[in-house]
Amino acid sequence: MPAPEITTSAADYARSVAAQARQLVNHAPFQSDIFQILADRLGHELRTTENPELNIDVVVHLLPGRGINKPRRLSSTRELDDLGSIISALLPRCSNPDEIPKIILLRGYQPPECLNRIGARFMVNPQVYLRHLQYLWADRPSRLFSSPSLPSASVDIVSLCVISLGEHLSEQPFETLRMNAKQSMNDYLHEVIVDQHPKPGVSLLRGYWVHDSTYFSIEQEITVSLQRQRGQWSLLIWTDLAGPLSSGPPVPWCTQPIAQSKQAKSPLLPHSRSSSDIPLSTLSPAPFPFSPRKIQSLPHISLRPSSSFGAGLDADLMAADPFYCLSDLFELSAYSIDQILKLIEARISENTSHNPSQSQHSSHADLHYQHVLLSRIRKRVSKSLSDIKQYRVSWPNTTNAQQQIEVAKVTNDLQQDFENLHDRIDYLLTRCSDGMNMCMSLAAINGAEKARLQAEKIGQLTWLAFFYTPLSFTTSFFGMNLADFGEKGGLPTWLWFAVSVPIVTVSY
Repeated sequence: MPAPEITTSAADYARSVAAQARQLVNHAPFQSDIFQILADRLGHELRTTENPELNIDVVVHLLPGRGINKPRRLSSTRELDDLGSIISALLPRCSNPDEIPKIILLRGYQPPECLNRIGARFMVNPQVYLRHLQYLWADRPSRLFSSPSLPSASVDIVSLCVISLGEHLSEQPFETLRMNAKQSMNDYLHEVIVDQHPKPGVSLLRGYWVHDSTYFSIEQEITVSLQRQRGQWSLLIWTDLAGPLSSGPPVPWCTQPIAQSKQAKSPLLPHSRSSSDIPLSTLSPAPFPFSPRKIQSLPHISLRPSSSFGAGLDADLMAADPFYCLSDLFELSAYSIDQILKLIEARISENTSHNPSQSQHSSHADLHYQHVLLSRIRKRVSKSLSDIKQYRVSWPNTTNAQQQIEVAKVTNDLQQDFENLHDRIDYLLTRCSDGMNMCMSLAAINGAEKARLQAEKIGQLTWLAFFYTPLSFTTSFFGMNLADFGEKGGLPTWLWFAVSVPIVTVSY
C-alpha cells in the first residue's frame, strides 16, 4: 500500500485514508474493513466543528550533526501545528530545518488529531498506524487478518515486542489466575477501545500470561517507521511503554482483590550490558514499594522523557544512520525476551523433573501453554532478525569509514543476540514437545499400570466366584425341601461334604 499523497493539513490526511478504504472495498474486503476502522478513528477531526487544543505526548529529536541531539517535548496539538517555528527557534543557524534528520517519539495513547497532524507533516504510510493500532479490532469475530504476511506489504516498518515480568498481587490459586487471564486481557482491551476520554501518554498492553503461582508476564509493542521525504529521512517511533498504566483501564493482574499483607513488587526489568558497553538508556522503573490499596501506583516500565532517549548513542552516528538510532530499542527487546526465556526454561525443567507429586495432566497442560507462548515469541524474534538483516543495508547509512565500522559492530552484536534468542527458542520448543510426549507416555504407562492392577483384582474376584459357585450349587440342592442335616431320619452332614468336594474339584 503506497503512502498517501502529500497533504497540506490534518483533515486532508484523514480524507486520504478514508479514500483508500473506499478504493479497497472491491478487491481487498478485509483490508478495506481495517482501513475503514482506521479512517473512522482519524475522521473524528472531520466530524467536529471545533478545533480545540488537545493534549498529546510527543517528543521530537533533532539531529543536525556535530554531536547534537536536541529534543523537544510537545504537549499539545497547537505545538505540533507550530513545529516548523519550534525547530527554527531551536536551530537558529540551520538554513533549512526540514532537511534535518528527526526522530518523532509517540509515547502511549495519542488522540486522532495528533496522528493526523504527524501523518500529514511527515507523509506517514497508514500501514504504520494500522500496525500499531491492531488492538482496535482485536475483539472482532473475524480478527480481520490484520498483520501483513509478506515483507513487501510493510516496507520500512519495524515492530518490536518488549516483555516484562511481574509478581502476582492476588492470592488466588494458580489455576484460577491462568483460567481468568485471557478473559481479563480481553476485558482490558475492550475498556481501552471503548474509553471515550483516554489520557494521552498512557501505556498499553498487548498480552498477559500467567506462568506459575508467582510470576506473570506482559507484552508491549514498539512500532518504528522510516519516513523518506525530499531526500531526507525521519524516524517515527510509537511505543506502548509510556506513562503509568494506572491512568488507563484496570490492568489484568489487578482485577482481583489484593491481600493486605502483600506489597506489590516491580516487574523484573531487563538487565543492561556491562558498564563498558552501551547502556539501556530507555528504561525507567516506577518507584516502589507502594501500598496495595493505592492502585494508581501500579508498576510499569516506561521510555523516559525526551532527554534520555538515545543518551547512550553517538549523536553524529544517529544523524547519519537511522538504523543505528534503533539499537537501544532492539537491545531492550532482546534483553526482555532473554528474561522471559529464562523463566520459561525454568518452568519446562520443573515440568520434566519427574516430580511424583505433580500430575502428568497438569504438566502437559503447562508445557503446552509455554509452547504456545514460545511460538508467539519465536515469530517476533524471526521478524526482528529479518528486519536487522534487511534494514541495516537498505536504510540510509553513513559513508564515513570509521563510522561504518562502529555501526557495523553495533548491528552485528544485535544480529548475534537475536540469532542466539532464535536458537534458544527452537531448543526450548523442542524441549516442550519432548516434555509433552514424555507426559503423554508416562500417562499411558500409568494408565496401563492401573489397568493391570485392576485386571489382577478382577482375576481375584473371578477366582472367588469360581470357588463359591459350586458350593452355592450344592448348598442350594441340599436345601430344597430336604430334612435338616444331622437330624434323626435326615441326611447326614458328611454327605454334603462328600458331594461338594468332587463338584468343586471338577469345576476347576
